[in-house]
Amino acid sequence: MDPKRRWSTLGSGVVLTLALVVALAAGACGSNPAEEGAGSAARRGGRPVSGPIAGLWDVKTVLGREVPADQPPITLDLQPDGHAVGHAGVNTYRALYTLPGPSSIRFLNVSTTKRAGPSQAMRRERHYLDTLLVVRNFRQEDTAAGRRLILLDPRGTVLIEAAPGKK
Repeated sequence: MDPKRRWSTLGSGVVLTLALVVALAAGACGSNPAEEGAGSAARRGGRPVSGPIAGLWDVKTVLGREVPADQPPITLDLQPDGHAVGHAGVNTYRALYTLPGPSSIRFLNVSTTKRAGPSQAMRRERHYLDTLLVVRNFRQEDTAAGRRLILLDPRGTVLIEAAPGKK
């Protein structure tokens, strides 16, 4: 296998995988959805994405810093099956995401290819991926520049801004 294509898991992927297996096993044991708490949607993977946030997004800012136009783009593709994939600047990445509520989103199990790049680009990539793991909410805005997907932390602080991408 080409070492550049190996995936590395960020964070506690093993623990999250075990938690997912336990949650799925509990669901298979005949639990009653009416008796489950609000967090149960996230444990089941949330709802599938369709409509305005599904699809490819070009990241424009991370924590208020613009993604340089002369650098490789940072992208986020929210797929209907609960997978997020994209380009982080140097490496490609993939993650799982859930939508536990109408404006809630959470990214889990982020992994990347292991390509090396210029140190500044690698720092920008790490900064983006670390920020993605903090996202808990989203909203959309129509601006003079067009539609925007805004990803927020639990307190409502803007973490990432993205515009519709082109495939």
